[in-house]
Amino acid sequence: MLIAIGSLYGSRDEEAKAREVLTRAYALSRDNDLEAPAAKLVPEISDVLAALAALEDVSLARLSGSGPTCFALL
Repeated sequence: MLIAIGSLYGSRDEEAKAREVLTRAYALSRDNDLEAPAAKLVPEISDVLAALAALEDVSLARLSGSGPTCFALL
């Protein structure tokens, strides 16, 4: 899906906010099929994701690809 954000919003601040909203919505709508098998092999992945999810203002905690990077969106 391609959205010309610049044509929807006038200022750079509005554009940045729109990109953030769209990125967050996209990430929330996706799952990582490799997360469960990776966590089965390396149980610490689940611990790290739980710790990230427990942080204040975290809306998403995920494993990137098949690992080893875990990340959170605040």
